[in-house]
Amino acid sequence: MKSLISLLMLIMLLLAGCGDDRPATRFVEYDGTKLKSYVSDDVDFAIYGVSKKGNIGTNQFLAVPQGEHLVVETYVVNNRKEPIKMSHGDVVRLVDKNGAEYATSRRAMVAWAICYKKKSSASQNIFNPGLGYMCYFTFDVPKSFDVASASLKARAGIKGKWITIPLKVEVQK
Repeated sequence: MKSLISLLMLIMLLLAGCGDDRPATRFVEYDGTKLKSYVSDDVDFAIYGVSKKGNIGTNQFLAVPQGEHLVVETYVVNNRKEPIKMSHGDVVRLVDKNGAEYATSRRAMVAWAICYKKKSSASQNIFNPGLGYMCYFTFDVPKSFDVASASLKARAGIKGKWITIPLKVEVQK
């Protein structure tokens, strides 16, 4: 009887651990810095920087926010054996403390690439295996948006599992 109870308790403990939805984490290196990454389907997402901006672009191509732009620099590494489709509108969302979700601003992301001469790899649709890409995900948010309590929801491709990432830079010391 004791062995049956012990076996049942062991099964219950194992089943309790199966419901853990926290993403796996590890460290990836970008530009000499080891960043904490969160993993979805063997693709790493690591926050490299977060900044607020007003208008983005030039006279030829200008993105004017209704509130303000929030740029989330994210290093994405494809550790899979095949390329993945990473259409930015389908793979990331910004989430505020109340659970409201914000999609990326395509116009602001294009303006960012033009203005700052930085390729927003997120506008690339295909991420090849074994390579890392710096993505400048740009969102139009209210001026009162609280960055400290926000998070980034991301997934590896349009069919990947959604994970939640704290909106802060985490480095290995």
